[in-house]
Amino acid sequence: MDVIAAEAGVAKPVLYRYFESRHGLNIALAERFSVALAAELYAALARDAGPRALLRVTMDAYLRVVESEPSLYRWLTQWAQAEHPQAVTGLVAQFGDTIAKVFRQRLEALGLDATPSETWAYGIVGMVQLAGDRWLEDPQISREELVTQLVTLIWDGISGYASGLGVGGAGN
Repeated sequence: MDVIAAEAGVAKPVLYRYFESRHGLNIALAERFSVALAAELYAALARDAGPRALLRVTMDAYLRVVESEPSLYRWLTQWAQAEHPQAVTGLVAQFGDTIAKVFRQRLEALGLDATPSETWAYGIVGMVQLAGDRWLEDPQISREELVTQLVTLIWDGISGYASGLGVGGAGN
């Protein structure tokens, strides 16, 4: 709290007026970051784009937010995992459910079985999160290249599913 107060240019009692403890400050920071991340992801998911483009912009939105504040992201994920694992699980579930809903709508619009929507959504969320975490630790490629690699891996699987059912291309 001393370091934070000094950085903010306020006395430590001022911080305690707004945050009862360091724990309270951590929660406020986590909520602020989560709200900003969610806003970016929901804006990306709301775009009127083909499935592959939607996949790309959504992954890029997540990785762009993480890349913009890598130290804060690392600290929050480590702190949250240790102190509030249910908050992390809840956030992942929120994104997974939202992406599953989009998948379900898109698959149904193509006349495909939407049963895999939730499995795919949670799988993608986990893959992008872990690949992003690894990339932050050792960024040997650009964010754009990471997104391209992830989209290629995922899209080939989705396209294979659609073509295996006799649907002529799942669309771009």
